[in-house]
Amino acid sequence: MNEKKQEDLILAIKTSIKNDFEYRIEKSYKNSVFIVVYSTESLSSILHLCGTLGAFFNYGKAEEVDEIHAFEYEISITDYGLDLSEVARLIREHIDPNDI
Repeated sequence: MNEKKQEDLILAIKTSIKNDFEYRIEKSYKNSVFIVVYSTESLSSILHLCGTLGAFFNYGKAEEVDEIHAFEYEISITDYGLDLSEVARLIREHIDPNDI
């Protein structure tokens, strides 16, 4: 996926999740988007969102990742089918970036 699609996807995910649960999201190598969540419930939310977006993704679980978290789920989204350009434009236009 190109950089614009990555940015649109990250913006859409951040807007959807807000502060519902702890997560980390970033651009990754090979033009993918990398997401880390720390509970089974939050993994379920992300996987539902991936399905809604028509995303192509992989995920896995890592054990004992740091002093705070016993495990983390890692999701790598390589592409998605839904066109988020209009959604991202509206988000940028109407939502303060500090609120995301």
